[in-house]
Amino acid sequence: MKQLAIIATIFLPLGFLTGFFGQHFSFLVNRVQPNWESFVFLGLGLEVVAIVILLVLFRRRGWLGSGPTA
Repeated sequence: MKQLAIIATIFLPLGFLTGFFGQHFSFLVNRVQPNWESFVFLGLGLEVVAIVILLVLFRRRGWLGSGPTA
């Protein structure tokens, strides 16, 4: 159960982002000027940061690899 919870928690931010940006935002699409830098920073950068923070948190709690057991 712990492994399933870890996997589900890691994929939670990805599921939120794909669900949010998967909606039909005709108002938003017509007014936002997309560029490469904002996609890399907001789209990929925040996702990677969220996963790294979760992995560090899991390792500190002893759920992954070696570390203190809680």
